[in-house]
Amino acid sequence: MIESEPEGPAAPGAQVVRAFQAGIAALEELPDVIVKLDADVSFEADYFERLLTCFGRDPILGIAGGVCYERHDDDWVSTHATGTSVRGATRAYRRACLQQVLPLEERMGWDGADELKAQVLGWRTATIEELAFYHHRRVGERDGGRHRRWAAQGRGSRALGNRFSYLVLRTLFHARRDPSALAMIWGYVGAAARREPMLEPAARAVLRDRQRVRALPARLREARGRRRDPAAPQRHASG
Repeated sequence: MIESEPEGPAAPGAQVVRAFQAGIAALEELPDVIVKLDADVSFEADYFERLLTCFGRDPILGIAGGVCYERHDDDWVSTHATGTSVRGATRAYRRACLQQVLPLEERMGWDGADELKAQVLGWRTATIEELAFYHHRRVGERDGGRHRRWAAQGRGSRALGNRFSYLVLRTLFHARRDPSALAMIWGYVGAAARREPMLEPAARAVLRDRQRVRALPARLREARGRRRDPAAPQRHASG
């Protein structure tokens, strides 16, 4: 077992990335596909077999994962991911792609940064709709209170290069259900005032192109997602 010692405060996203990269560094040789996997997920026995089949069919598939389901009352409900995003809780990398995007960003938004880098380099990133995994803890629960989590998302949003106008719209969308989401604006503005580092211009350009006015209707449809999927699986693997 490989242990990764904490380095400073447990900033959201940083410790996850450090642990993953410590595991990569310990391997003598990287396999064709490398998986970053959280401890609080489960899936069916053939999940990885089917995922590897997807990589085999598509030579430019660089990062992929399944649809995330979380427990809401007595149902497993799918949690959507916008655009070409892949959930960070369980994501698989083609070796050549991973080698090109390393090192990963040690901060909130790392799982968006590596996707943008991969896309600039010509790789495809995708959620595999026919695959499901089950997340047994809500996204962000370990990151502290809601205000802190939303503020961290604002910082991560600025680091990725999101347009401020897009960040405001996203904040207002989430604030309808959780007023704490307004902290995203504070996090974004604070990061800008401190001149925190951002992704390279080419990666930021890919993201900002998706946030132009003409693209907003599609992004809104993605953001709404499916609130409750009647066809959602009703069982899950024990681990």
